[in-house]
Amino acid sequence: MVSRSTLTLSILLAFAAAHAQTSNFLDDFPEIDVVVSNDPAPGYIFFALGGGGVTRLTIVDNEGTPVYYEKVGGTVYDFKWQPNGHHTFVVYPVDYRGYDSSFQYVKNYGLTTDSLAIDVHELQCFEDGSYYMIEKRPHVMDLSETVPNGRTNARVIYNYILHAAPNDSVLWLWNSLEHYDITDVDDYISLSNLTIDLTHCNAVEHDFDGNILLSTRNFNEITKIHRETGDIIWRLGGEKNQFTFVNDERRFRRQHDVRRLANGNISIFDNGHYSSPQYSSVVEYEIDTDSMTATLVRRYDHGQDIYTASRGAAQELPNGNWFIDWGESSLPGVTEVKPDDEIALEIDFPNGGHRYKSYKFDWETNYFETDVDTIDFGAIHYGDSAFATVKLFHNRADTVEVNAF
Repeated sequence: MVSRSTLTLSILLAFAAAHAQTSNFLDDFPEIDVVVSNDPAPGYIFFALGGGGVTRLTIVDNEGTPVYYEKVGGTVYDFKWQPNGHHTFVVYPVDYRGYDSSFQYVKNYGLTTDSLAIDVHELQCFEDGSYYMIEKRPHVMDLSETVPNGRTNARVIYNYILHAAPNDSVLWLWNSLEHYDITDVDDYISLSNLTIDLTHCNAVEHDFDGNILLSTRNFNEITKIHRETGDIIWRLGGEKNQFTFVNDERRFRRQHDVRRLANGNISIFDNGHYSSPQYSSVVEYEIDTDSMTATLVRRYDHGQDIYTASRGAAQELPNGNWFIDWGESSLPGVTEVKPDDEIALEIDFPNGGHRYKSYKFDWETNYFETDVDTIDFGAIHYGDSAFATVKLFHNRADTVEVNAF
């Protein structure tokens, strides 16, 4: 029974969880522990926590209360809300899915051909429905005369950057192997191996001038690429670094993110892999292409107590906070930090599990999913934001409306 009240989806799901005798829907909901809450930015947190062959797509509010939850078979990467209104995620290795605002399937993204395969790391959609994503390709090369002990049949895996129209037709395709030298790779990648993970590109950012910022992890490099010609404009970090680093002897290694900030600087999630000492951090650089300097403005390292060799990301929120996912770390899992490094929100995932990136969005929805016929909501109380109808989706098809009156 639903009493006269204004309702919030968070309250509805909270009471559904409290009356678990009617449903096993949330019995294995991932454990979430909000350990710091200090005036965080408004919004909802998207994360995908995997384990045991199942990934739990989850959206929670700042209190850790779920507003959406669904179990998906396989390992999921990059679950987020896009500017075109789609919710997207990739099920490893090649299934990049898009859903509408009510979580109904819309389409698959990207190219899957005999020569190109979808990469799990990044999908960036735009309001017009076009998108950027990373593709990859293996290529057999003779490296016997290029590097010591190089194989005659080395299998080199490298990346393409795809810009596609809403109908998935190719607008632009950038081949990394045409612009990078194979010897630009990190010293820790052996070019004498039979299989070589060469570029390992993991983030694409549409820059303010229409060009591209690309994170090439195995080069320890951020590359700026001309969107029309495909030419490299500049290279930051790695073997072919063109900048003088100011106030930063540590630099960055094996990074997993690059974003253009509202103030014109760039941020990078520095995994710190192979750095000494090894810890992960988020760095902000002011880039001056006249003097070719990269000046460290800020490094947030959580007291140098977190290290993740892979995964992780940093997102600038509308109020200027950074929302940081620490990748493999479960304690903490995510941290929202203010411009003065004060922690606004910190969430632990005590039971761990695979998690690639988490995000925070100023997002609204009135939908959730369950597999039971009856939910006892208990006593409903006033909430922060009101709506008048709860829609219960059965198998993503028939809809039952429960009116709040």
